[in-house]
Amino acid sequence: MLTVTWRALFREGTMTIDADKLALGIVRRLTPILPLGLRADADDGSVGVFADAAQTHFDIRRLLALEPDSRAQQVAVVAATLSHIQDFVAIELRLPWPGVKAMPLPFAVYDASQICWGFEGEGDERTELEPISWSEISLE
Repeated sequence: MLTVTWRALFREGTMTIDADKLALGIVRRLTPILPLGLRADADDGSVGVFADAAQTHFDIRRLLALEPDSRAQQVAVVAATLSHIQDFVAIELRLPWPGVKAMPLPFAVYDASQICWGFEGEGDERTELEPISWSEISLE
């Protein structure tokens, strides 16, 4: 069982975000680290990852609808998306991804200006993806 973690670095705030913008932001940041032969796409508030004979989709819009203004929920959705994609890629590769010996854990944390996210492995093994700023994904 994979544990997805998130933690708040400041007092909870609220903001409505755009699922399409979030999906695009995730895809833009994941594309450079996806293994050769896999590609990612954003469509209608979801993230899809495609291989030669398989594909997976993660519906961000549906999950954001549960608590649309909660930053904690929004960050949990980012972590869950990353976990879902990680599982798909690892199954396709038949190897841990992006780790070498073991599957690192996806993480997502936030502060007043951005969501920081990536993978944490054993020791100091860490893959950090470009942060997603709240202003980039805001409906406002």
